[in-house]
Amino acid sequence: MAENKKKKEKEQVQKVESRKVLFPDLEQHIHLPARETKLLLADYDRAILCYQAQGFSDDQIRERLSTDRLGGFYAHAALRWYALDPAEKLYPLGMRQGEMPLFRMSVYLKKQVIPELLQMALNFVIKRFPSFATTVKSGVFWHYLDSTKRRFSIEAEKGVPCTPIHVAYSGSQVFRILYYQNRISVEFFHVVTDGTGGMIFLKTLAAEYIRLAEGVEAGTAAGRWPTPAEPGVWHPEDTPDECETANEFLKAEIFKGSSGFTGKPGVQLSGKLSRMKPCRILHFEMSAAQVKEKAHHYGGSITAYLLGIMFLAHKSATEETGGPVIIQVPVNIRKYHPSVTLRNDSMYAMIALELGEITTLEEIVPKITQQLVEKGAKEPMDKMVSTAVKMVASLKPIPRFIKRPVAEKLYGFLGDRLISDTLSNMGVVRMPEEDVPYIEKFDFVLGPSVINRAACAMVTFGDHMVFSVTKTTVEPSFEERIEKLLNQDEVQLKITGSPLYEY
Repeated sequence: MAENKKKKEKEQVQKVESRKVLFPDLEQHIHLPARETKLLLADYDRAILCYQAQGFSDDQIRERLSTDRLGGFYAHAALRWYALDPAEKLYPLGMRQGEMPLFRMSVYLKKQVIPELLQMALNFVIKRFPSFATTVKSGVFWHYLDSTKRRFSIEAEKGVPCTPIHVAYSGSQVFRILYYQNRISVEFFHVVTDGTGGMIFLKTLAAEYIRLAEGVEAGTAAGRWPTPAEPGVWHPEDTPDECETANEFLKAEIFKGSSGFTGKPGVQLSGKLSRMKPCRILHFEMSAAQVKEKAHHYGGSITAYLLGIMFLAHKSATEETGGPVIIQVPVNIRKYHPSVTLRNDSMYAMIALELGEITTLEEIVPKITQQLVEKGAKEPMDKMVSTAVKMVASLKPIPRFIKRPVAEKLYGFLGDRLISDTLSNMGVVRMPEEDVPYIEKFDFVLGPSVINRAACAMVTFGDHMVFSVTKTTVEPSFEERIEKLLNQDEVQLKITGSPLYEY
């Protein structure tokens, strides 16, 4: 025991000496609490050891882990704070124990993830996303995001995806980064960003990781950042711009009346809610070209076609005999009001069909297509934003502890009670040409809902489309019907995903 302890102590001394030789000015870039400083220094020790084990020269290590890349992020005091937009303000107030609006995005690489280098990639990238380097704080009237300077951490994935993040702890992260085998996943609390902002972060993190990990086996020269970067992949060395953290809801035109949040509640899937949420996540992997061909056959887009399949699957998986099935489709408002903000900048088109109208794909896809065009247009989106702004403004003068019960009702009013399911389509993900050879696919998962039994999301990389289903009930008829309908259309499928987490 004594010999092992001495050996470990000697190895630690060697690590520190190696770091001090390679990066003598490292500690000048860090002004954090002692524990956080120790963690960040240890990150350098592990990354250096990783490179040395692969035969990298000192110059190569200095180039990849240059302290210049830390900038002043870890040395400057945290001064910024961010007000939440109308939807974001309701999230922390309306949540009950164990409930949190989360989403998850993952990139699958062609090689195993090297944790030491993924941590360094995060250390270098986080400064480019100041609104993510935050923690949730409670004000007198509303919650807000407060900047926090710390060493943000990655985790080995062990538990259930999209479990609540403990944001109540002082200085806690509002996102988590997980790795498992060849997969890197980012899970976001929805107060921080929407799918567009989340994907920009994941793509940037993946590109930086590839830069650090490229050629590790052979000890080759450092990977280079592409110039110019692919849109949606941000260079970590660029200075953040104020417009990237803008609250676009402040620019909303206020309309009379309300829009988008009223109506008959949607018919829910049958089946007992699971104790574990989610209890299952399934990925339907398909050829984007093949699905596009099938969608055109029915006269619609890929989104309209998969919505049609969801409507038919929902009808077969409910005991209800009447009422509307309402599928919520997020709409990126940036296409109507150009913006580069990472903050939430989306609303929803509510696509609805009465149970009796849900017959065949030939009949419902044209109806769905028409609704997507009409309900996802600029005017309905603007009116929905206006309604959200007015609803939250009505609560503004009330102290937070008093408005919480009202916010809980509005949170349900804006979400689960009105809809049956959700389909969020991130579209096609593009990466710089230099990075494409290292990437296999992406996937996109919505966190579990309070009431809805299923939530669906999809993303495409190259010809690899992944349609993901998040379940909160063990009863499998919804996903079984989706599989059957795709098989009937001769769409070639590969189904992957979790076992039942409860068991």
